[in-house]
Amino acid sequence: MRSWIAQYKTVILVVLALGCWSALFYLIPADTIVESVGISNSYIVSFGISLVAGFSVFTGTAAYAAVIEFSRGGANALYLGLASGIGLFLSDSIFYVLVMRGRESIESKFGPRLEKLNRLLIRVPDPVVYLGIFIFCAFGPIPNDIILAALMVTGYEYRKFWPVLLAADVTFMLFLSFLFQQ
Repeated sequence: MRSWIAQYKTVILVVLALGCWSALFYLIPADTIVESVGISNSYIVSFGISLVAGFSVFTGTAAYAAVIEFSRGGANALYLGLASGIGLFLSDSIFYVLVMRGRESIESKFGPRLEKLNRLLIRVPDPVVYLGIFIFCAFGPIPNDIILAALMVTGYEYRKFWPVLLAADVTFMLFLSFLFQQ
């Protein structure tokens, strides 16, 4: 047990930190958070929260909650959406790179299914793939991790779709910030 903890101590610490961060938004009232951070710092804080949001399905809600609360607290919705959208894009990009390193283990387990998915994706024209990525990431109710993992395991090149991912992440965060603006 101790060797496992020693081996994965960094992952364990990151998960604990993200869990505590998420709990912060559930346990402390929004007014208190906005007052203590201040409007001028809300953009940096929102960017930082969004930057770590893509590493777990559970931390994404903390980023969304932060954008909503800062927007309700009086932050500029445009700046807030841009800062948090760019942070979310960078987080998704880091997730893609990290998962890419684990691709071999995924391929060994699900090789035939991934090959079938890859053949299907190759037949779909790039603009249709881009539209699907945009719709899924900008308006989908589930985390981007799913589509990013699917694109990664099928071998779809990141350099082809990163602009679409950036536009989708910024669109989603702008939508949230303007929706809850006071």
